[in-house]
Amino acid sequence: MRPCPMYLCVCKAVREQEVLSLADLESGLRMRDLRERLGVCSECGKCGQRALDLLRTLGRNRSGVRVAPGSARLI
Repeated sequence: MRPCPMYLCVCKAVREQEVLSLADLESGLRMRDLRERLGVCSECGKCGQRALDLLRTLGRNRSGVRVAPGSARLI
């Protein structure tokens, strides 16, 4: 049995995998990019912190350098 895909944004039905796929296509994603392309954090905002954490993790994993606290901020 395959694991359930984790929803990042329930309001817009966006899964974490969709963010990861977008990150594979574009480097340097910001919260603004997630909102414009996927609708993340455009309704209730409860997904904002998880989305921000995911972006920071992606930044660390891909570059080997920590993302500065102000570079991936909620808009």
